[in-house]
Amino acid sequence: MKNDFPAVLFVTAALFLTACGPSGPEAPAAITEASSKAAIPAPVDLATALARDTRSDKDKSRDAGRKPVAVLDFLGVEPGKNVIDLMAAGGWYSEVLSLAVGEEGTVTAQNPPWLLAFRDESPGRADL
Repeated sequence: MKNDFPAVLFVTAALFLTACGPSGPEAPAAITEASSKAAIPAPVDLATALARDTRSDKDKSRDAGRKPVAVLDFLGVEPGKNVIDLMAAGGWYSEVLSLAVGEEGTVTAQNPPWLLAFRDESPGRADL
């Protein structure tokens, strides 16, 4: 039987990520052109960022099955957003999220104690 534990973690984390969108009222419409340009982070071409040499070949090989560009587009993750990766495990999605939110956004990765115990107390191992 195939181990669906990583899939369950992903679905749970994806549901929590959807809650990280804007929570307050929209900005007033009277923002000047200059200030709105300064406040909006530069767009990130996630597909290009995912192909960079800074990512391991092992992580890149997971992209085809996990479809990070489509998933983050579906979840509405954009540059400048603040997101949390609940049950981050080895951090594959944490890394992808950091590329998507860019320098203006933040990613918080969280692992509960039971998940660390399941992973042999190794939060940095991305091979599980």
